[in-house]
Amino acid sequence: MTTVTIFPNTEVPAYLGVADGTKVSQTQGTRFTVNVAGRATHIRWFVPTATQPTDGLNGGQVVFGLHRVSDGALLGSTMVSTLGFEGAWMEVALPAPITLTPGVAYQASILTPERYVYRTGFTTASSSPGGELTSTAPPGRWANASTFTLANGVEAGWNFYQDVRFELDATPPAGPILTLWNGTAEVAATATVWNGASEVSAVLEIVA
Repeated sequence: MTTVTIFPNTEVPAYLGVADGTKVSQTQGTRFTVNVAGRATHIRWFVPTATQPTDGLNGGQVVFGLHRVSDGALLGSTMVSTLGFEGAWMEVALPAPITLTPGVAYQASILTPERYVYRTGFTTASSSPGGELTSTAPPGRWANASTFTLANGVEAGWNFYQDVRFELDATPPAGPILTLWNGTAEVAATATVWNGASEVSAVLEIVA
């Protein structure tokens, strides 16, 4: 399966260990839409270089999840320790893949006990290489919070470095995949076979 993300692993924040106060927790997120059919499998975050306070919210663990923007619904989440990933992108699997609807706005979100990262200057939309995912401009949203709710606060041009791994629906091969001999020449036809769970394409050819 082909998967894509909004930001490449080479995209790095300018500020790597920010806090708005001792044990001030925040929800943050990247707002985006999908332009093709598929599903979210993981939430990504660039982990701060400074460790989270173990006597803070959730014992210093971070909640990773996906919100739908229209109603704020939390579609799936996982809470983990980010120890060992400081200063790097971390991917956390959602409890189950979540099918996303093209044209609908979602938010790849985290709830951090204290520390976060950011960079300014994101004044235009960011996209995956093939345009499958498109962020808002700016992508970042934030709110001081102790529960995992949808963040709506905006700072001009800010990116807080949340992301999603998106698995594209498989595209069937184009063109004829079966040829038949009609007594004079080969003629094109198409064929599928049942593998016990679904129809799959088969490459077949009949020759004289």
